[in-house]
Amino acid sequence: MTITNSDINTTPSLRQMAKPQSQPYLLPAPEIQHDFSQTARLPSVSECATHLQLLNAIVRLKFAVDKWSQTKNLPEGQAWKHFCDTAVAKFLKWSENVDASKQTIPIPSLDVLMVWHSFMLNPKDYMRYANRVLQGRLGGKGIDWQQLNMKLDAIDEDMPDYLASLSDTTQLSNQQELSRVCPGGFDMVAAIQRQLKYSEKMYNAKYLKSRFADDILTNAIDRYEKFFSLIAENPGVGIAPTQDIDLVWHTHQLWPKSYVAYSRQRTNGRFVNHNDNLDDDTLEESGINGETLFFERFGTPYRICLS
Repeated sequence: MTITNSDINTTPSLRQMAKPQSQPYLLPAPEIQHDFSQTARLPSVSECATHLQLLNAIVRLKFAVDKWSQTKNLPEGQAWKHFCDTAVAKFLKWSENVDASKQTIPIPSLDVLMVWHSFMLNPKDYMRYANRVLQGRLGGKGIDWQQLNMKLDAIDEDMPDYLASLSDTTQLSNQQELSRVCPGGFDMVAAIQRQLKYSEKMYNAKYLKSRFADDILTNAIDRYEKFFSLIAENPGVGIAPTQDIDLVWHTHQLWPKSYVAYSRQRTNGRFVNHNDNLDDDTLEESGINGETLFFERFGTPYRICLS
């Protein structure tokens, strides 16, 4: 997402910079599930829709930080990098102190949630951190979609506070480098950047503005089940998901206990990792594998029009 000079003809207030240009997308009627056990269940349509809302909020946050940065004449990307570094430091502190004794974990602020979200989408690394550093204290719990759904309206209202926190810091160019790497060597800021690219794709796709949103997400969940069948039947073969399947896969991973249980149930005990850091050649080969295997197995195209 690029921002032109025409976007900042005057110096806007923090609240104006954080305000989205249009109303966020409409959610389907709430039917978010309450089964937080280890049952290997699939994500629901509303959970996927709420996830899309979260991605939209992250993109709007990035836009607001970039716009603020331009008003301060900072080098491109400097404010966002500092914001992410600070968010990682806040996440590390939050994860070590959050109350995980109840059935669900309280939804943190959007900056911390952004880090948690991108970390869980690297499940092998996240589980290593959760088990070794946090000693399993989070118990495989992830994002409580019902709780997040209720907080969505407040997310945009809180964005000026994030920008104000940037204003309150000393000169960014003189800031000491904050920790961006968690114990174990996983680069959280790099993970945020990788997921931001996907978030921007989903933001621009505007699935939830479509009158067929419910059908798109219902079909995506069905295709995700079939995608997992291909993984189970073709061990050792790289299969890249399509954009809609990837949304469901991501949503599933954001409740780690359920995802691990489902993965092992469907693949005879194997854990299917999600690697979001593959090179272009590997992605291309894996995409071709997906197209070939999906059509051979199910007789329908792998890549479909979602408009």
